[in-house]
Amino acid sequence: LATNTSTMSISKIAEASSRPEQVIGMHFFTPIPLLRLIELIKGEKTSQEAFNLGVAIGQKLPALKGKRYIAKIEKESPGFIVNRLTIATSLLFNWILDMATDKGIPYEKIDNDFVSSPELGPLAKWDYFGLDVSCDVLNYFVKEISPEFTPGKTLTNLVKAGNLGRKTGKGIYEWFEGKPKISFHEKAGLFSPEHYYAIQLNEGCRLLEEKIVSGYKVIDETMLAGMDMPGPFGAGRKNYEKWSQMLDDLSELTGIAYFRPCNLMKSGNFLKMRK
Repeated sequence: LATNTSTMSISKIAEASSRPEQVIGMHFFTPIPLLRLIELIKGEKTSQEAFNLGVAIGQKLPALKGKRYIAKIEKESPGFIVNRLTIATSLLFNWILDMATDKGIPYEKIDNDFVSSPELGPLAKWDYFGLDVSCDVLNYFVKEISPEFTPGKTLTNLVKAGNLGRKTGKGIYEWFEGKPKISFHEKAGLFSPEHYYAIQLNEGCRLLEEKIVSGYKVIDETMLAGMDMPGPFGAGRKNYEKWSQMLDDLSELTGIAYFRPCNLMKSGNFLKMRK
C-alpha cells in the first residue's frame, strides 16, 4: 500500500493494516505528469523490499520535466522534506493574514511582496488548494511540531463560514473562472522573498539536526524537483548570517519563537554537511 499523503505519518497509517511492513509513503507533486519528484518514505515497520519496490515503480513513471527524482526518506518527519519547509513558511503567512486583516491592508499587496503577477502569491495559493486543507495541515503541525502553528482567527473564520477559496468561489479572494479577482498591483513593502528563503533554510537545518537527511544537497535537489524552484541552501550558503538576523527580527516582530534560527543555521556549521 503506497499512500500519497503530503504530511502525515506513514507509521500511523500503517497501524490500520495487518501488514505494516508493506506500507510506504509515495508522495507525488502536482501537476504529476510534469514535476519529477516522488518522495519515498519509510514507516517504522516498512520492509526494505517494499521500499525498494516503491523506488523501482517510481523510476518507471515518466515526467515531462525529465527523469524522475526519487527522494529516499528513511526517517519520518511531518511534511517529509518539501512540505516540512513550505509549511514552516505558512507560519509566517498565517500571521500575515491576521495582521493584514487587522490593519486593513489589501491581501493582494501582501502577495505582491513575494511574487510578480500573474504568479499566485502565498495567500492566493492557500485559496487555490483550499483553506480547509491549509487549516488541517496547520493543525497537524500543532500536534507534531509546535502550538505556534495554530490557525489564526482570519483563516479559522473563513473556514467556519464555508469560504474555502477557489472551490467555493470565495476565500481570502473572490474567484472567477478559476482565477482570483485582483484589485491591487502595488506591493505592501513589508516583506521580501528573502524572508521565505530564510525560514526554509532554518527548517532545512532542522532536518539536518534531526538526521532526517544526511546532507543539504538532497534538500535542494528535492525542492527543485518538487516545486520547480531553488532550494534554500544555494543562496543560504552566502546569506545565512544576514538571514539569521532577519529571523531574529521576525521573531521579535511577530512574537513567534519558532522563527528563531536554530544553532546549525546560526553557526554556519551546515556548510560542512553538503552530502
